[in-house]
Amino acid sequence: MIPITDIINLPNNAQNYYRKGCLALQNNDFALAKKYLEESYQIENSWPCFHELIQLYLMTQNKQALKNLWQQVLKGKDWRSLEKNYLIAYAYSVRSLKSQSEILVQLYQIRDQLQSLGHDQQVLDSLIQQEQQKLELIDTLKNHRSSEDLNQWVQQLCQSPLKKVMSTVTDLYDLINTLEIDAVFTSMLQNDQLSNFIKSDILHFYLRQDRKDSLKLLWFNQAKTVDLKELIPCKQDPLFLDLSNRLDTYCQDNNPNLYDDLYNNLTLILLSFYPFLQQAIPDEPLWFEHFLAMNGVEESPNSPLSLEVQTYLELANREIQNLLLSLSF
Repeated sequence: MIPITDIINLPNNAQNYYRKGCLALQNNDFALAKKYLEESYQIENSWPCFHELIQLYLMTQNKQALKNLWQQVLKGKDWRSLEKNYLIAYAYSVRSLKSQSEILVQLYQIRDQLQSLGHDQQVLDSLIQQEQQKLELIDTLKNHRSSEDLNQWVQQLCQSPLKKVMSTVTDLYDLINTLEIDAVFTSMLQNDQLSNFIKSDILHFYLRQDRKDSLKLLWFNQAKTVDLKELIPCKQDPLFLDLSNRLDTYCQDNNPNLYDDLYNNLTLILLSFYPFLQQAIPDEPLWFEHFLAMNGVEESPNSPLSLEVQTYLELANREIQNLLLSLSF
């Protein structure tokens, strides 16, 4: 693990701007990540930095920045002149660069180009399948325009396997400029079958869109109202940062090899608690002891959690286990 202070104080060259940008990405500070990565790429047009910028622009749906970057790379040349890695990155970018009617045709062309160069086309086959599924999703939503029909479709979706739900939600993000999806997400956020983890992802999507709405949310079966203009990403929440530092100290003192797995588990649980981390964790030191015990690295503490807090932890852990199980197939 690289201490944050070591990165912040690095001299300003391409590699160090890149590392600062990657650190900002890890903390979900997309504006700072954009600043550092663009500064790095301006100094040196490296593939790793380019790849991170493509992912950042796609995630934040910054289409103009994405278009400008590709214009800089292509410099008036045809996309067929690209080497393999850049060709695949271009395929991922197509959905933001082309109109809906052009995307599938362009993906088939890129797949043919990869084949002609002797490269595996598996990535393109997957992207083509995703695009076909997206077209089916567009047709489905067009046929469910009334609130009643839409809510019924959302209910059926939320009862589907978790992997399908996550895939559909991701497709919906891509359709934000094609369809009016607010009604879909409004219904999802209030659905009692949808996991808090996915609801958290939807809220983060709205944050990346710089939305300022007030939304209704069913959080562990409690009706809540969320004001987006007052939200910050989970990884910037002071409680998340405190728990991360607490975990870092614990692992450094006991076994540094535990850190990665425990940090991932902690992050997933806190994302499930989001945006009401303080309600789920009113006593940070005690909760952290129970978190360590739950992960089998410490004995159960003598002081129990309250029934409410214990229930939140068990529900979140169950969500995460179901999530990991669904992704393993």
